Amino acid sequence: PPAADVPGKLTVLLSTGGWANVYVNGVKLKKTAPIRDYPMDPGTYEIRVENPGLGIEHTQTVKIGSGGSAKVTASPG
Repeated sequence: PPAADVPGKLTVLLSTGGWANVYVNGVKLKKTAPIRDYPMDPGTYEIRVENPGLGIEHTQTVKIGSGGSAKVTASPG
């Protein structure tokens, strides 16, 4: 039988330091960026990173495979 899906990991970094809110498919995470190795089920997600005070508003679609990882690096616009 096929192996069960293994959770993947999401890393969200900021090129300038500081912090930012992170949304996954429109749902705000309780943690703020920078986030390293946040556990995620395999799938495709829209990641939005924002901190208006720092001029950061970044949206990126990522695909996380079983046991895989994705990284998003946000920069001020």
